[in-house]
Amino acid sequence: MNSKSIAIAVLFSIFIYGYAKSQNSSESEGRIFTPVEDLRISDSEENFLGEIGHIAIGPNNEIYIADNSILTIHKYDPDGSFLMDIGREGRGPGEFLVIGGMRTYPDGRLVTLDQRNSRINIYTSEGEFLTSHIVKSGLVAKHLFEASPDGSFFVKNMITSKNNSGRRNVIEIWYHISDQGKVIDTLTVPNDPGLDRGFHYTSPSGSQINFTENTLSRLSSKGYLVVGTNSKYEFELRKPSGTVVINHEYTPVQIKPDEKKQWENTLGIVARQANINQKVPDTKPPFKDIFTDSEGRIWIHRYTEADYSESPIYTVEGGWWEAAAFDIFLDDGSFYGSVKFPHGFNFSDARGDHVYGVLTTDDLAEHVVRYTLSVDENHN
Repeated sequence: MNSKSIAIAVLFSIFIYGYAKSQNSSESEGRIFTPVEDLRISDSEENFLGEIGHIAIGPNNEIYIADNSILTIHKYDPDGSFLMDIGREGRGPGEFLVIGGMRTYPDGRLVTLDQRNSRINIYTSEGEFLTSHIVKSGLVAKHLFEASPDGSFFVKNMITSKNNSGRRNVIEIWYHISDQGKVIDTLTVPNDPGLDRGFHYTSPSGSQINFTENTLSRLSSKGYLVVGTNSKYEFELRKPSGTVVINHEYTPVQIKPDEKKQWENTLGIVARQANINQKVPDTKPPFKDIFTDSEGRIWIHRYTEADYSESPIYTVEGGWWEAAAFDIFLDDGSFYGSVKFPHGFNFSDARGDHVYGVLTTDDLAEHVVRYTLSVDENHN
């Protein structure tokens, strides 16, 4: 992605839920981590990486990278050495027309979502095609697929329904699909079409979201929704056993004067094009997104202080941008720690102390990187 665009996003609001229990999480309970890069996989003459799509991590830290340019999956060992390619473009067994999601199982099997062929493909860890299951999802986005350790799958889709007045409502849902390919349950994604629209700015280093308050959700690899409205630092773990509400302390981050002017200029362009009536606030919301990893941990993408950067990964003119910062919570809701990554990093997954993602450098090249989380003793 080497171009900049402005996208319009519809913001969602939270459903009203009965709470099973609530717990507070203090900053003092966690640690401050420093990310130490210990692996970088780059495009080269010896190793053609192509256009990086989804990334999946095997149980023994094998690395699978979907190549959207030639539609195949590159497999690397934990040291970053190329091992093999898995699958190819097509409609036959084990082939795909799109790689819309990718995960691994504890036994090493690789599973992929192919919306255009309407199926899930399953491979051995050595790349041998095993079987496929028919699924329906016409969505095209980054977070549409999860695989549960018990062998089942979750696929996101969009359906329409009629309300009492006969108007059609668009609803996002997650299909829970058994290891035999049968839909066994559905999870409804919270939404509120009455909320105002916001905007975000997309650059080569990823989406640079503005400071609107909205409801965010992500499906945990444990099979439940994590939902939070970022007007306050609170989110819910909507588990089958009951909803756990997590409240976390935070200090509001002020928007710097020059940073505010930058966003006001961007917002002015969007407002004229899309008829949006919105203002840039004086302080930022607590967080901008929610992610989950293969171990069921929750990664809250925090707003933080912006730095002035002239890097072309954002704009050719330079500006005020935030590096990716996260608060990490365990599956039980307890606070694990915080970490801030270099500019240009986009989170993909984490296993143990290793964090994987895509790093865009100043030459606008994309690299798959692995960081080890090192405890910062100066903050503990």
